[in-house]
Amino acid sequence: MKLRAGSIALGLLASVSFSTLAYAIDVTPTEQAYDEGEYAPKGMPVGGFRIFPTLDLLGLYDDNVYKTQDDEIGSWYFVERPEVRVASQWTRHELDIYGGGEFFEYTNTPRENISNFNVGGNGRLDIMNGLDLVVDGSFQILHEPRSSPDLQDLPFFAARPTQYARTKTDAALEYHPYHFSLSVGGSFERLDYSNTPLVGGGFEQGTWRNSDEWDGFVNAGYEFSPGYAAFIRANYDSRSYDDHFDNSFVPFGGPFPGPHRASNGYTVDGGLDMQVTQLIVGSVYGGYLQQDYHDPTLSNVTGFDFGAKLVWTPDPLWLVKLDAEHIINNTIVLGASSENDQQVRLTVDWKPLDFLIVEGYGGYLNSSFAPLPRTDNYIDAGISAKYIMNRYLSLKAAYLFEDRTSNFAGDNFTDNQFEIGILLQE
Repeated sequence: MKLRAGSIALGLLASVSFSTLAYAIDVTPTEQAYDEGEYAPKGMPVGGFRIFPTLDLLGLYDDNVYKTQDDEIGSWYFVERPEVRVASQWTRHELDIYGGGEFFEYTNTPRENISNFNVGGNGRLDIMNGLDLVVDGSFQILHEPRSSPDLQDLPFFAARPTQYARTKTDAALEYHPYHFSLSVGGSFERLDYSNTPLVGGGFEQGTWRNSDEWDGFVNAGYEFSPGYAAFIRANYDSRSYDDHFDNSFVPFGGPFPGPHRASNGYTVDGGLDMQVTQLIVGSVYGGYLQQDYHDPTLSNVTGFDFGAKLVWTPDPLWLVKLDAEHIINNTIVLGASSENDQQVRLTVDWKPLDFLIVEGYGGYLNSSFAPLPRTDNYIDAGISAKYIMNRYLSLKAAYLFEDRTSNFAGDNFTDNQFEIGILLQE
């Protein structure tokens, strides 16, 4: 399951390093960027490690802070984002440890002031030639974005975004001899929600949403031609809740309990990994997915699964990235079993000068809430420019547009954000 840890708008606009900033699904752009050459961070050597501290200082204006259809309220706000990463410099094995925070301060809407935190690490153990163990884990304190249907569809308007804690661990054993590859692994994710204060007093209890998710997968691939490898992957998940019933919309927990939202699901996909010289790198896949819910009043989800992560470098000045994904997300929208999300995103980076990087992007997300007839369509787009003063200091300016069109009355919104900022690094 991918989480709403923040809006795509805010995540891309602020270039946040928290890995799961997305309003409906985890939309992490394909990880490839320009080599910044002499402007790249060098870090501080400490034994076999290097320490890379960064600090982003941003000023932004949002013309629709609450993401509402009517009575839009705008506000200036400021974001401070310190982070430190410690990376190993070993010839074998690998270990990275990181930690940071982001602090939002609004001038007109102080109830939106929030603080997020993120700590974690990842590593690779080279057991023998062609056999690796890859492990990562993280702990985060996050807040649901105002664009989240779960937050917007509460019985009363939320006085502030819902805070939650996310604990995530992943591990995989990867075997990759010359032409053949096999990986087996799994993950665990724990979500703990705080109560959501409501306008006018009272709160929406968050414990109904506390959940665990276990995932296991197996992936096998074969390189049939230089630069091309076919693969098949199977994944199984089990989602459970601390409380047997979802009482999100039952005042004070009774007397009529909500549905049992626990579920089990699986995906089976086949795809292609490719590296056509350095021009096109990435993977595409397609297959079948199914999510079965324990409560008979909730609709099971079945359908075509798909995904893509591709990077095209037509020449040294341009970088084009395509991301697409189909994800079944949990939801507490009344009457819905799930949030069925299908998204695609295109990002284009242009580096006309060694010290200037321009990025434009556009994305489309379709969310359906079976068995409800509700369908939400999101469009977001934006452009940013990063001016590199020197190896330690960069300036940034950006604009972002976000729009949701829903067939449920009152759930539409349009939002514009503007940003200027200073980016510091060592």
